[in-house]
Amino acid sequence: MMELSHQFRGEVLRSVQANGLALVDQHTKAGSTLPRHVHEHAWFTFIFAGSYFERLPYSDRRCTAGMVLWHPPGLVHENCFVSSGHNLNLGFEPKWLASLPHDVSLPVSTHWWEGGLPYRFGLQLYRSLNTDTPVPMESVFDVIALCAPSACGQEPPIWLRRVLTWMNEEYSQALTLMQAAEHAGVHPVHVSRSFRRLLGCTFREHLTLTRIRKATDLLKRSSASVTEIAFSCGFSDHPHFTRTFKEATGLTPTAYRTQAG
Repeated sequence: MMELSHQFRGEVLRSVQANGLALVDQHTKAGSTLPRHVHEHAWFTFIFAGSYFERLPYSDRRCTAGMVLWHPPGLVHENCFVSSGHNLNLGFEPKWLASLPHDVSLPVSTHWWEGGLPYRFGLQLYRSLNTDTPVPMESVFDVIALCAPSACGQEPPIWLRRVLTWMNEEYSQALTLMQAAEHAGVHPVHVSRSFRRLLGCTFREHLTLTRIRKATDLLKRSSASVTEIAFSCGFSDHPHFTRTFKEATGLTPTAYRTQAG
């Protein structure tokens, strides 16, 4: 199991390994690079802060805070870090993946999501590190389920993409479901139902997750005070921000900033 966590290059703050799984808490520095390399195992990356370019065999992509990436085993890639960042990696031994049911077929190519339910699963895994609890297997199986081809191929309606972009830009404001429906040009019931069916959460829950990931990125990369970050991310006050952040990560914003360096 030592080899599994050691396949992640860069600064590893800590790692937990058990039963064919590894959680690796990794920090990256602006301007650094990871030369072309290959991982023998499959893994997810949950990006909590920062951004980087990932060069793949047939394409390049920019990876930013809030994204969740699936990497199949044997993927050749190269990373160039634009800003200092914080990632959580969930790695799998081949035997662990082989133990999955035969009807669970994982993608043979890389895939990604932005925010929403996949990001929430990453926060749950990160919280387990900070509260000294076992790796939450429910979260592991939930994120595996998201990787099924049917989930990857499910395209949201165009209006939902507009709403998500709007939320990503206006998250600091007091957004409501009614405003989202007006922005989309559909009935509020359609908005509510689509969030639950396609994202696995309510409109309000998604908004909170968006604010948390924006705050996490700012705590890592900016010198603004915790109170300033709280208000800039749409939280009503410092205590509300601290309580919500700790519920999601297991750490207070100040403790996260200290740990993230």
